Amino acid sequence: MRRKRWLVGGLAVALGVVAGIAWWQQPARGLGGPEVPDVPAMKVVPTMVSRELPKGRRYLAVSPPASARSLPIVLLLHGDGGTAESMRAFTGFDAASGEGAHVAYAQVAHRYWGVGVEGGYDAERAYLADIVADLGRLRGADVTRVFVLGWSSGASVAQSFACEHPEVAALTLVEARGERPCAPGTKPRPILVVHNTRDTEHTVADGDALVAGLRAARRCGPSPAPTLVSPCVGYSGCEAPLAYCRIEGGSHYPWKRTARVAWSFFSGSGP
Repeated sequence: MRRKRWLVGGLAVALGVVAGIAWWQQPARGLGGPEVPDVPAMKVVPTMVSRELPKGRRYLAVSPPASARSLPIVLLLHGDGGTAESMRAFTGFDAASGEGAHVAYAQVAHRYWGVGVEGGYDAERAYLADIVADLGRLRGADVTRVFVLGWSSGASVAQSFACEHPEVAALTLVEARGERPCAPGTKPRPILVVHNTRDTEHTVADGDALVAGLRAARRCGPSPAPTLVSPCVGYSGCEAPLAYCRIEGGSHYPWKRTARVAWSFFSGSGP
C-alpha cells in the first residue's frame, strides 16, 4: 500500500512539473508569442550551411539551388538574445524570397549586439560586411545589391550598417526602438517599418515616432495611402520610399506576414 501511495504521489509530482514547465514556456498574458510565419511552401529545397568566418563569427547561409547566381543578398538580424536559427524560425524569410535571393541569418557574438558599447557598431558593421563578401565568394551573390531586415536591437545595427554601406538598397525595421540617423548628405534608402500595437518592450509609440521622423526627414506628403497588404500604408512624395505596417495586436515578436511584405518591398513590387 505504501509503495502504491508512493507511485501515485510520484506521478502527481511529475505531472505537476510537466504542467509547470508548459505554463512557464507560455508567453506572459497579454504579450503574445511568436506566430507561425505566413510564407509560401518551398518549391525546391534550398542550400543551407552554417558558415564560420575568419574572425570567429558565424552566420546561417540559405540559398536557392547552385545554378542560381548573381542574386541579391538579404541580411536578417535577430534581436538580443536570439540566434540565426531562431530568426529563421520566426520569419521564414528564405521561403518568402524563394529563388530570388541569397539569405543570410546573422548571429551575435555574445548574446547581445554591440549597441551602446564603445566600438560596438564598428565591429558589427565589419561583421556584416564580411558576410556579404563571403556570400559573394561562396555563391556568386551580387554584393552590390544588399537588403537588410533588422528586428529589435538588430534594427539599430541594420540602420548603422546602411549608413556606411551604399550597397544596401533598402531596409525593413521590425519592432525597432527608434531611428539611428545617418550623417548629413547620406542618400536615404527605401524603408519599411513593421510594428505591433501590443509590443510592450518597444511600444507602438516608438514605431509611430520612428515613422514620423522618417516622414519629416524625407519630406513625405501628409496623408498615407493604403497598399496591397492591409493594414500597411505608403507615403507619397518622399525623397525615398517609406511604408508602415502598424499591426493591431501581436507582441514584440515579428508579425507573421513580415517576410512576405518585406520581400515584396525589397523586390520592388511594394508591400
